[in-house]
Amino acid sequence: MLIGLDPANSKPHIWHSIREGKKQGFKLIVIDPRKTETAELVDILLQLSPGTDTALLLSMINVIIKENYMIRNL
Repeated sequence: MLIGLDPANSKPHIWHSIREGKKQGFKLIVIDPRKTETAELVDILLQLSPGTDTALLLSMINVIIKENYMIRNL
C-alpha cells in the first residue's frame, strides 16, 4: 500500500521492486488524489479528497484493533 507516494517518478529503486512484485502476483493499493504513473499498475486506487487520508488511516486502525488483527509473536 502506497500513500501519497509516486515511486515511478521519485524513487526508481522502489519502483523497480514494485514492478517485480507485480510480476510475481503481489497486489498493490495506492491512496493518492492524483492519477500517477504508479497508479496505473494498481489493483485498487483510492483517490481520496486531499486531507482525508488521516481519517482513512484512523478507520483502518480502528478495524485492526476491533477485529483483533494485530500481529503477535514478532
